[in-house]
Parts: sequence; structure tokens; C-alpha cells
Amino acid sequence: MAEAISGAVGAGGNAWVRDVTISNSTYGNRYVRLSDPRQGVHALGGGIGQGVAMGIGAALASHGPKAITLLGDGGTMLGLAEMITAVDEKAPLVYVLMNDQAYGVIENIQDAQYDRRRHYSKVAVPEFGAFCGSIGMPHVKVDRVDAFEAALQAALATEGPRVIEVDMCAIGPFAEAFAGPPAGAAGKKE
Repeated sequence: MAEAISGAVGAGGNAWVRDVTISNSTYGNRYVRLSDPRQGVHALGGGIGQGVAMGIGAALASHGPKAITLLGDGGTMLGLAEMITAVDEKAPLVYVLMNDQAYGVIENIQDAQYDRRRHYSKVAVPEFGAFCGSIGMPHVKVDRVDAFEAALQAALATEGPRVIEVDMCAIGPFAEAFAGPPAGAAGKKE
């Protein structure tokens, strides 16, 4: 998936928007090469939920090819109403929604730093296909890595906003776990 996105962003000049999500922390900020610094849009400070709206802004401001916005399911739920704006404005963007039915970043931190004791990290997510259908947002669900590139190319080739939902529960965990900053790093005194 990273190769397909990197190819679209690097070669196509698409804006690359990232919310805070395990997918972004694992490869979104690391492996996608931008051909222009103005292509990169991301949340600062670690808060989730800005990605849906940032994607709309980047798409409407770019005057170029579609913006590609990487989201997690937890952050997406904080911006669901903004997706209606994307539809109303016919925003040229593709949302890549990585759905692991959890706050994946939190789970990885809990696994690494708290002996896999997980608390309050599972998320009851909506059926995104039904939600998208209810607001007129085209949606496709991908449950295999090898199906992603074709879904992305199809979404980039059409007008208006699209959601590609990637079923991370079907695909499985990332090969490399993101564990967050070292425990206590925020409160470390020099």
C-alpha cells in the first residue's frame, strides 16, 4: 500500500494529508516521498481527528490532482460531519481510511509499555459503507493488500471525493509495531 500511495503522491503531485493514526506513524510520514514541500499536510501535537477537515482544505486549495488523505477509524469518527462538506463541495480527494476497529496507536503503546494490558482502546465504529451511502460519498472496502492499488487508481481517476476503507482486521498487523515515545518521555527532567 505504501508503494501505491508513494507512487501517486510523488509522481502525480497529489497533496498528501495525514491524520494521527498507526498507519501514519508506521509508514505515512516515513516512506512517502513528496516532490514539493507544500504537498505535505499533517496534524501537529498528536491530536487525532483533524484529517477529514484538513483533507478538504488541501483538496480545495491545491488546484491540482486529488488530495490523498490517510485516516484511522478513530480519528475519522471525530470528523464524520465534515465528510458531508466534502460531498457538498465535490472536493477532489480520496480518503484512505485504515480501519482496525481500535485506537491502534494506543494499543501499540499499551502493548510495548504496559505488558499488553489494553484499556479503552477498542472502538465501536460505524459501518462506513452505510454511512458513506447515506451522504452520497462513494466507498469501496479493500481487505487485501494486493487490491489496494487498483482501488486507489480508480478513486484518483474519478471526480469528487471517495473513501477507500482498508480492513486492517482482515489484512493483519503491520510488520513493524509503533510503540510511541519512551515511557515517561513527556515528563522527563534534565
